[in-house]
Amino acid sequence: MKSGFAFIDKPSGITSHDVVNQVRRVAGTKKVGHAGTLDPFATGLLILGINKATRLLGFLLGLDKSYRATMRLGEATNTDDLTGDIVDTKSITGLDESRIRTTLLNHVGVRLQTPSSFSAKKVAGVKAYELARNGEEVVLQPKEISLYSIDNIDIHYLQSTIDVDFDVRCSSGTYVRAIARDVGNELGVGGHLISLRRTSIGEFSVDDASTVEELKIVPVKEVCRSIMNLQTIEADIYEDVKHGKSLSLQCAEGINALVFDDEVVAVIESNQGIITYKAVLIEL
Repeated sequence: MKSGFAFIDKPSGITSHDVVNQVRRVAGTKKVGHAGTLDPFATGLLILGINKATRLLGFLLGLDKSYRATMRLGEATNTDDLTGDIVDTKSITGLDESRIRTTLLNHVGVRLQTPSSFSAKKVAGVKAYELARNGEEVVLQPKEISLYSIDNIDIHYLQSTIDVDFDVRCSSGTYVRAIARDVGNELGVGGHLISLRRTSIGEFSVDDASTVEELKIVPVKEVCRSIMNLQTIEADIYEDVKHGKSLSLQCAEGINALVFDDEVVAVIESNQGIITYKAVLIEL
């Protein structure tokens, strides 16, 4: 199997690591990694690197994300999503659509967000959810995140709860279930996330994703074209890269993928003429 990237539409009910293992079997290689996970109940876009492409996954981790989500108002859970136990219920009587929309839209912008105590954030080297499941108190520090937009809000009144569908585009590291929790708390009724689908990562859309069974490998060059500059090099520079020598070449400032014979052979960073290697894909 050649090196490249796989864009997978993860189904609900399995972990992201399950998907990685499935792709390993289909691709016939152990060298498969991911550029950010989804919770088991969530669906949508996962980006996987295969073989040499695993060395480039770090360049995808910080890309912005987009989701279609549904939060339920009137009930709070200990995990801030539907997988947890309901720990509080409040009456939704008198809670009108205008107030719900305004409260949700007020989250757009730069803000501090405290992750769920059942998140994968580490506390003294231990994942928070492992501590929480053992009944230990977990205190996580808030982190600055950005919500660029919240759109397509649909509000559905049920018997004792309210479901709110919305699209959100946000910075990497944002917890959408924390949005549901915080909006519910601000409205005084509690809230949690009941549905989550990741629709895009950077410029990459779930519309272009496949199932594991229909595995499609996207060439490294095509993915690099979307996230960094491409710089074609000649044979002499290729030989320098191959032997890890210092490079002297004219290229754009920032991150560049070096292309030789139509293949990405390395990723470098150019900073005021100083070039440093970020990843080398040549195997000797």
